[in-house]
Amino acid sequence: AAPRRPSDAAAWLRALARRGFADARVVRVEPDGVTLVSARYPADAGHVDPEALRAWLAERLPAHMVPAAFVALPALPLSGNGKVDRTRVRRLLGERAARPAEGADPPRGETEEGMAALWSEVLGVAGVAREANFFLLGGDSLLATRLVTAVRRRWGVELPLREVLRTPTVAGTAALVDRLRGAPPAG
Repeated sequence: AAPRRPSDAAAWLRALARRGFADARVVRVEPDGVTLVSARYPADAGHVDPEALRAWLAERLPAHMVPAAFVALPALPLSGNGKVDRTRVRRLLGERAARPAEGADPPRGETEEGMAALWSEVLGVAGVAREANFFLLGGDSLLATRLVTAVRRRWGVELPLREVLRTPTVAGTAALVDRLRGAPPAG
């Protein structure tokens, strides 16, 4: 996680503890204020569902504190001098982060196609599938805010940022827009 203020880190530690994580602690505070938070999920507690965890956090934390992705690592890799090896962490996160499947379903209907076009514009990516995850494609809370603004310009509806965080797919955000517009959803 990357909280930027001490109060953010404290909120993270409390939220992780409430969700069943053990040994939640601040590992390091970078000079730019980014804080690395570590927590251990007990092996006997079962599988961690990243989307359920994101939705749970989105209900309890400010939008800027909800991470773009969750990746479970058995342990943080350390360098020879015992410090977190950030290069190896970045590599592991890149390898383990879920990616959209090849041949994924394209957007369906006018609203999904329009939403996919907005995502492409905001995220700087091409060919967004209907079940692609905004955050796994590089989105964050700032880009989600830009998406909300683009939705307002295109369709004239106020898409709540919290809903984008809860439903971060083209199909999901398009369905929200259709609901807000009173239009029938795409099939």
